[in-house]
Amino acid sequence: MNNYSSSPERLASWFWESRNDWKQKALKKQKELRKAGIKIRDLQKSREEWKAKTKECRAKIKELEEKNQLLQKKGKS
Repeated sequence: MNNYSSSPERLASWFWESRNDWKQKALKKQKELRKAGIKIRDLQKSREEWKAKTKECRAKIKELEEKNQLLQKKGKS
């Protein structure tokens, strides 16, 4: 503490405030990271659900197209 020209009381107060500010910033970043992680998890889940839904729809389209071709062939015969 000999390197500082301010009184020890003033330095202690400044160090205390600085520490508290740092802690608040760290907590805020942790919350932001947690929120981002939750958002990423939710988006990944949603994406997987949409992929599955798309796969089902494509299969249904293929099935209907095949049925349509069969009906068209029957109609021409």
